[in-house]
Amino acid sequence: MGSTSDLLASVRTATAAPSPQTVADALLTVGWPASSLNMDLGRDGIMIAQLGGSPKMLVASGSNLREASSGVKSINPLSMGYSSEAPYTLLWTPDEVQLHQTAFWALQPGDSPLLEEAHTSTASTANLLELLSPGSIVANDAQEFRGSRGRKQPDLAERLGLALADLRASIASDHADQLATYDLQVMRLFHQLLFIRFVEDRHPLLPVRRLEQVLEAGDPRAVLADIVAHYSTSLRSELFSRPALPIDAVPSGALRKTIEALTEPWKTLRLDFQLTPNDVSGRLYESYLGKRPAIIHEEGTLFDQVGSTDDRSQRGSFYTPTTVATELARATLTPWLQENRPTDPAQVRVLDPACGSGAFLLSSYRVLRAYFEDLRGRELDQSERRELLSKSIFGADQDESALMLAQVALYEEADLGADSSLPTMGENLLHGDSLVSPPGAVPYGGVPWKDVIATGGKFQVILANPPFGAQRTRADRASSTYRERLRAVYADTHSWGSDLAYNFVALAFRLLDDGGMCGFVLPRKVLTGSTASRIRDVMASRGVRSIHDYRGALLFPSVSAYVSLVTVGGAPSAAVPVEEVRDSRTSASLVLDRATKEFTTRRQTVSRDLLARSPSWSGFELRWAELRHEVEVETTELGAVPGVSVVSGLQSGNDSRFVIEPDSVTPNFVRVRGSRVPIKYCPHFVKAPQILPFRVAVGSQRIVLPLKPDSPEGRLVEPAITALGGRVKNTQIGSKLDVWLGPKILVRAFGIEPTAAVDESGTIVAPKGTAGAFAVALEGRPLTHLHGLAAYLNSALAQWWLRGAGEPKADESIEILEAPLKRLPVPVLTDAQWTSFGEAAVTVLLTLTLDDPRERVMQWSRARQELDDLVMDAMGVNPRLRSIVREEVIRRP
Repeated sequence: MGSTSDLLASVRTATAAPSPQTVADALLTVGWPASSLNMDLGRDGIMIAQLGGSPKMLVASGSNLREASSGVKSINPLSMGYSSEAPYTLLWTPDEVQLHQTAFWALQPGDSPLLEEAHTSTASTANLLELLSPGSIVANDAQEFRGSRGRKQPDLAERLGLALADLRASIASDHADQLATYDLQVMRLFHQLLFIRFVEDRHPLLPVRRLEQVLEAGDPRAVLADIVAHYSTSLRSELFSRPALPIDAVPSGALRKTIEALTEPWKTLRLDFQLTPNDVSGRLYESYLGKRPAIIHEEGTLFDQVGSTDDRSQRGSFYTPTTVATELARATLTPWLQENRPTDPAQVRVLDPACGSGAFLLSSYRVLRAYFEDLRGRELDQSERRELLSKSIFGADQDESALMLAQVALYEEADLGADSSLPTMGENLLHGDSLVSPPGAVPYGGVPWKDVIATGGKFQVILANPPFGAQRTRADRASSTYRERLRAVYADTHSWGSDLAYNFVALAFRLLDDGGMCGFVLPRKVLTGSTASRIRDVMASRGVRSIHDYRGALLFPSVSAYVSLVTVGGAPSAAVPVEEVRDSRTSASLVLDRATKEFTTRRQTVSRDLLARSPSWSGFELRWAELRHEVEVETTELGAVPGVSVVSGLQSGNDSRFVIEPDSVTPNFVRVRGSRVPIKYCPHFVKAPQILPFRVAVGSQRIVLPLKPDSPEGRLVEPAITALGGRVKNTQIGSKLDVWLGPKILVRAFGIEPTAAVDESGTIVAPKGTAGAFAVALEGRPLTHLHGLAAYLNSALAQWWLRGAGEPKADESIEILEAPLKRLPVPVLTDAQWTSFGEAAVTVLLTLTLDDPRERVMQWSRARQELDDLVMDAMGVNPRLRSIVREEVIRRP
């Protein structure tokens, strides 16, 4: 804080406006990486602070607030404007510092500051700066500060998406009989306008009127037609030559609204596309999918209606943030370039077979451009940038609108000017289903990969974030013939319930050149799931290069998708680097920014041999492979202990029907709506939150078990089932009911703590999945062993292991699955040691009977610590592992 205060003091005593460097120095002292501060914007007093490649804060300094604000505004129509994409703006003067959330600017920059501090108080301003440090509100978007601050303004992608949705809807309502044809033409016209807008900000002195001047005309269509004709003639591009909706066929009002969204978000602030973050195109594409015009068939109406449908979840398609694409390109393309040192763009063909709006293609182009500029010792000229696009960048997608957007984004990134022809991308950006006709299979439509390879050869680098979605959950989205086709052509990697994304992995290896590299964004369960074991084997055989386990960190802002990054191929490597996010609540900006990785991730290296034999590639279990040697006592897996049964919860088919408050309960029977049910078949019903460390908070609810009606037990409960409305078709009580109706341990399936409690009498059951629990039984063992095992499961060591091996969520809660629970290491101990564990558990429970609340908490904590020490001593856990467990275990207060 001292260095920050010194800097603030120098700013406060200055009579002139603080320099951008002084402001930058202040931000550096609170943790902003130097590489994140961009001051080279062609405008004095303006700076953009970025994290993970995305703008987070615009900083404007001046001698007073008016001067600082004017730095954000557009004084000259051709001067730098602001993109509205950085969520914060910091206005800095010698007298005052103001922090604004730009999403809530109503009329102009400077409306309603979020926070402001006078420089007469150096300490308070220093505190404000601390608030702006990476990892604080700027990095995490300050959700707690939103709410009652007025109406939030849509950001650029939202603004464009809303305008486009109105334009598409207005055309669709007039052409419902040819909806698909006209909608595609509307999309092509919009992409032409989007490209023109990019060019205008790159080349402001073009000899043609600008889009914003269209708004000055009474009827904007004639002026716009002249502008589009100019670009079509000068660029001679397929972007303008393919059929687009004639401008005179566009409703004037919808067209005007679209042009406004492209040019002028505020009356006093001009939009500048040069300052937009790179994922605007991706977020815009997601809005395409979210509001696609469609014919709506409603029962009881005479005519079909034109409405909209949301294709995002149905397609499993969500945009890839620039930060994710940049990370994967660095981890895949960069190593391949370093190992192969190509001298010509034709020597490196990069493909994304599910490219969407082109996030990976853009990131790859940037990496390739930097590589060839470094190789040649100068910037690439216009013709070389055009060559790089046409020879090195390839993509495929079954959504033609996505390919249009990718094409516009690539043209904009390459900055090929407005006075020369653009490269033809039709042979680079392929329209069709990538999966159905892989090389070596009989053609079945879709992308003709055999012909593509015959023409240009295989690909050296493949990057993909394929659509996620288990095959069984996509049954309503694809025909049975289509699904059978995929099972047949990817038989070597198919397994029931496997994710369609795994088919893209298998496809990539068929398209990859010898010595090539692949990088994938995949559902995190590819690291841990049993259905992914075959695709893990395939990747291991091709040589895994790196694994990024993001656990429960949400890298995709619009969907709760838990992902991993895996790179495969290239030069053989004996050691594989593995990164694992430390805390799932960490902002994606911090996780993906190289400057902050040191404290947001754990890094290790593992052998390729270990990967080949490990049942899980999660960062934790790969780390455990090394740490297990820190335990002196022999261990075995829980599922391999003689006499142990691990059973998932019950699935009644309809808990709301069969879970009841009984009419009465006797020692032998439960009365349910006039029927008597043996108490054994109407046990207590509990859910995960009721399973606490060492004990169960049993309520009054019971479940009538819907047993098979043709069994003796089923006939006893059938009258009650009938009285409750009858059984349902999808009842799955399971073959291990004897485990649930006997002495057992309940292991909570979901929560902050995967806690365990003993049910000696066998009178408690729980549902399946995250709402319930697992049952762990010990056949042929005394109850003392059952209590001892429960004590072990509640110890810090076992809790740490289960949390690490479980499926993490964004709030750091954990879902326990059956496979890792069975892999839990359990010590091989004597009967006396298991008894001592159980006695320690009884001591913990006795602390809950104390009357004084403070004493109860203190004694509870002390007893649990003594149990933790007893377990670690009995297992011979060395100091290093003890320290790791104490640091990483999470327990509820």
